[in-house]
Amino acid sequence: GYSEEDVVGKTHNMLRHPSVPDSFYQQMWETISVGKTWHGNIKNITKKGDVIWVKVHIVPDYNEKAEMIGFISFREDVTDKKHIEEIATKDEMSGLYNRRFYKEIIKKEINRAKRANSNITYMMIDIDVFKQYNDTYGHQEGDNVIKQVSNAIQKSLMRGSDYAFRMGGEEFLVLIFNEDTANSKKLAERIRSNIEALKIPHIENRASEYVTISIGIVVANPQTNSINEADLYKQSDEALYCAKQQGRNRVAVYKYDV
Repeated sequence: GYSEEDVVGKTHNMLRHPSVPDSFYQQMWETISVGKTWHGNIKNITKKGDVIWVKVHIVPDYNEKAEMIGFISFREDVTDKKHIEEIATKDEMSGLYNRRFYKEIIKKEINRAKRANSNITYMMIDIDVFKQYNDTYGHQEGDNVIKQVSNAIQKSLMRGSDYAFRMGGEEFLVLIFNEDTANSKKLAERIRSNIEALKIPHIENRASEYVTISIGIVVANPQTNSINEADLYKQSDEALYCAKQQGRNRVAVYKYDV
């Protein structure tokens, strides 16, 4: 949508979508600045403000003295392809990733944490007494709550590498890579607080006059803790149960035996 006068002499930053983290471009620059080729998909923004996805190859450009003088970028519009992928991986009601995509990504994330000898945070989230909400206000209002809670969860995440899933019904899951327990709990508390701050009335909720959530967290290093997907699910479910037993509208962290 840009004219030649709009773009010539400008940096690619004018096309950058605000949701793309700095770390993405840092990794790109670290690759091309040493003369390597970079390729991947980039989320950009058009002149009208619409999202456009481009498949990009960036190669170094050399002069006759074999000195690197710049870069050449080849770009292909793959917006339609990305849209089809989103339909397959996103939950239609919430806009979050679906269980199918979770099954694709979880083992990859655990293996990535093993290779990096880093933590993975597995955060199970449940809307408190949601059945009673549906019984009191109706299923249409219940669907609206699912959408608002999903939006609040997504907005609470800080990095492009954080994943949020709707696992079904009123159950959600967040995956975070390479964070310690303190920061993971701080994020969980922010999610919990942001959802209560929506101030959606719920007269059957003893934990608050509004819709609230409970969260169970596991923070583990797959190398040192020797955990797999089933372990993470079970342990986060145990932590979630503790949060509910303690009165709901709270965060509980799974404790490993020392």
